[in-house]
Amino acid sequence: MKTKHIIFSIGMACILTSCTTSSGPDVCDCAQNALKIINPTEFDAKLHKECEEYSKSLTPEQKDLRAIEALKCI
Repeated sequence: MKTKHIIFSIGMACILTSCTTSSGPDVCDCAQNALKIINPTEFDAKLHKECEEYSKSLTPEQKDLRAIEALKCI
């Protein structure tokens, strides 16, 4: 149970900083990849970087909306 909580916390932190709105990397792809960060064989660093880069172009409100969308994917 504690492991799931840690994974969820890490995932949410990544989602809030890495996922996007409207265009760019798909929100579900970003969210699902963020949850894989503790498993290097499954984590896609290139996708993570794309999510981060696109996220930098968003307003705080857009990031919040994207995070809400991401929650539906996990």
